[in-house]
Amino acid sequence: MTFDDKAGRLVDYLQIILLELKGNDKKNESVCQILSPQEIAALRVLCAEGALTMSRIAEGLALSLSGVTALVDKLVEKKLVRRERSAVDRRIVRVEATAEGKRLNRLAVEGQIHFAQGLLGALNAKEQNTFLALFKKISREVRAAKEVAAS
Repeated sequence: MTFDDKAGRLVDYLQIILLELKGNDKKNESVCQILSPQEIAALRVLCAEGALTMSRIAEGLALSLSGVTALVDKLVEKKLVRRERSAVDRRIVRVEATAEGKRLNRLAVEGQIHFAQGLLGALNAKEQNTFLALFKKISREVRAAKEVAAS
């Protein structure tokens, strides 16, 4: 099998997993009744990284600044995030998750962890460790490439 063939297979496998993961979010009714997939993604970024500027949220979600503004407006209206202006530079606005936003994020993450447990359950302990080590390595490369592209 050529390198291109392997890359094509990887894309196929990732598509299957990503579609199932997205479908898994929809099974969590308590979260889906309140949040859209984009809102779940925004909360995940904010809960993982803490208070962020609008531009950092846009970068983390690969959305335009105007798209993130509308998204954050909805989350503020739902009282799941709050905006705070910098005391030093009033032009800088940071967004952070509220306690309720963090609670809903935990519910969404629990569903995703349950999904990941199902994936890992198909592997023995040694395969799980190898799989995680390889994904960690790939994740580092993806992040490094993103940082290089941004600079």
